[in-house]
Amino acid sequence: MMNLKPTIAVTLKYFFSILLLFSLVGLCQAQQGQNKVEADTVEREKMQLAYLPSALRIGPAVNTLIQTAIDDQGTYYGLQADLAMGRFMLGFDYGHAELSRQSETGVPASEAYQYTSNGDYYKIGVDVNLLRDKKADTYDARGDIIYFGLKYAFSIIDDEVSFSTSENFWETSAINQRNENLMVSWVEMNAGVKVAIFKHVFLGYTLRYRFAQNSAGRSSLVPYRVPGFGSGEDESNFGFDYHIFYQIPFRK
Repeated sequence: MMNLKPTIAVTLKYFFSILLLFSLVGLCQAQQGQNKVEADTVEREKMQLAYLPSALRIGPAVNTLIQTAIDDQGTYYGLQADLAMGRFMLGFDYGHAELSRQSETGVPASEAYQYTSNGDYYKIGVDVNLLRDKKADTYDARGDIIYFGLKYAFSIIDDEVSFSTSENFWETSAINQRNENLMVSWVEMNAGVKVAIFKHVFLGYTLRYRFAQNSAGRSSLVPYRVPGFGSGEDESNFGFDYHIFYQIPFRK
């Protein structure tokens, strides 16, 4: 009678070898699947994190400080801030202006005038960083940036003018016109640069094209100067601002 024990032993040996091989293949595939899931999870978390606020830059408009220093009849100041989210920035601007203008001393009464203005401006919009960081291979807006963006802006202004006019050869009458809580709105296209000069300290400038000016509800008085915009007679114009910023990081 044939001895089946060696045959059974060999069969079991191959069976367990094949079983072990399939088990190893299954473990490898499971590990690869787990690694892929982990990689996908990390990538997804990075993507989610990329669009969360990562830093806040805020600082004064240097040009308004210079303007205040050289204009003895005006006071101006402005602030700009941006919230970095990946390569995008949510931008905010705020500013205030007070000014007065009057005729020179000694002019005839019929030519005398007095103008005062007081107002604030607000701007909000989105900028995108166009400068790629070659070392990090990103467009992270927290570093040096070249940017382009669009903002909606408006100013709320009170202004008043008083002057005299001749009704006939012997008589003159005083004329007074004013705007109270006048809202002037416009749209801005912005392009600029922000460069780190020290840790967390940036210098920057912005070129602005302001257009679509609207001052619904205005009286016959055209504002001499709209805070944040410029001459009230302009429908569009260009502007140029200098800023210094301090950056407050939220994460690495």
